[in-house]
Amino acid sequence: MLEFSGAPTYYIYTHNGRFHRDEIMACALAVLYLESINPNYKIKIMRTRQNLPLISWFYSQKFLQHRAMMIDVGRHYDPENWLFDHHQESFQECRKNGHPYAAVGLVWKEFGKKIISNLYPKSTKKQIELIFSRIDSEIIEPADQGDYGKKNINRTINSMGPLLRELQPIDGHESGDQEFYQLMKLFISFFKKIIARQFTIESEVFSIIDEEIIVLNETFDWKKVVNEHWEKFLHINLMVYSVGNQWLIESLPVRRKDNNNEARLGIPKKWRNKTKEELQKKTGLNDIIYCKHNIAATLTKESAIKFATNWIECESAKLCFPEV
Repeated sequence: MLEFSGAPTYYIYTHNGRFHRDEIMACALAVLYLESINPNYKIKIMRTRQNLPLISWFYSQKFLQHRAMMIDVGRHYDPENWLFDHHQESFQECRKNGHPYAAVGLVWKEFGKKIISNLYPKSTKKQIELIFSRIDSEIIEPADQGDYGKKNINRTINSMGPLLRELQPIDGHESGDQEFYQLMKLFISFFKKIIARQFTIESEVFSIIDEEIIVLNETFDWKKVVNEHWEKFLHINLMVYSVGNQWLIESLPVRRKDNNNEARLGIPKKWRNKTKEELQKKTGLNDIIYCKHNIAATLTKESAIKFATNWIECESAKLCFPEV
């Protein structure tokens, strides 16, 4: 049994024996939800299959309502009473794409938006919806699919597989409780970091938009953000961002989700496909690396911003207006 200090006391029940990503991640989210309400709550994690029918009866009588959860055990799904199992024959909860929920998906479905809003009370409803949906599609749904034996698993989640196998109880002589708790704590930190990073994306991207150029201070999938918020980027032509030890200057596409990536602003011919030495001479930037089609690279942020400004001001740069 693992206890998280504080009062009052909340109980989270899950099964003992061999553990899986599903209930570990689900329990981590349950703890994170309770902690996001009040970090002083006392939380007890109970790994057992004993007396589960009795516990279910207690729930039905409202004796433990909203003071305990049952996750991946109990053969009941009743989110109002914090019952999150998916093994019963009557279970039919699926996403719109037809993919069934497992325990982690059920817990995220119930508490995900509340966790985000509790951790970031200044977040807007739209930000919460976007962060919830993105984490669900990129992390939670692949984990659900994995519990049903599907191979559609996120790389980060899938990388935990070998670690889980190595930490399993040996021949029934070990409970595996301590390993379960350690992994659960790891996933609590993981979810906090994922939510924080997504919130950073949603909050910082829009605060640094300035005229036709955006400079990103965080590394993330900005193209996905542009696609999801296309209307907010119609007046933006260039994105400045870092990859490894380089700073890239890239034109945004003309069309949404354009695999061919037709550029809104083409590289001027006087810079295109030149050698590094020729570029340095023509641009006056000693650390420029290359320049082709719709993208250029420098070694410093300062040079990247200067190049982007010169690119915007260059009359020979072909401008294509984005589709609305």
